[in-house]
Amino acid sequence: MEVVKGDPIYKGHGLFFKDLVYAYFGHTKTTHELFVQQETVKTRDDFKIGQAVTVTNPINNESRTGIIMKLNPTTANVQNTKDGKIFRVGYSIIQPYSGIVDKTKTDFKIGQMVKILSPRTTGSWIGMIMKLNPKNAIVGKMGTQSSFKVPYSIIEISNS
Repeated sequence: MEVVKGDPIYKGHGLFFKDLVYAYFGHTKTTHELFVQQETVKTRDDFKIGQAVTVTNPINNESRTGIIMKLNPTTANVQNTKDGKIFRVGYSIIQPYSGIVDKTKTDFKIGQMVKILSPRTTGSWIGMIMKLNPKNAIVGKMGTQSSFKVPYSIIEISNS
């Protein structure tokens, strides 16, 4: 039998090679998975806007918490809860933050009294929900004419 250059049977991973690998090892694929991590890959479908998350730097294992402000195709814009700065990170290094329960629009009503846990300071303030948006609520601060756009993750129902 003559070997012809470019013949699909005898090229690198051609039919002859695939038959041999299947016969010896039972392999049906000609690709490897040496560098693929076994954990599931995270996508934007695993997260939602307003969700509290922990971002871990894979180089120095430094963690910081934040709130997802925007979901992009391969990254998320996360607002740091300590200094309020927004940074963009890949979904692979984001973990849901276990300290805060995820809240959505359906957990609140217009006119409801709420307590806002300020991420920039250690304090909190009381307000009334004026409008419910998909990502956040418009809350009027009691005793002032000010209103603020607040993510649902830092709103708690007030008893007062």
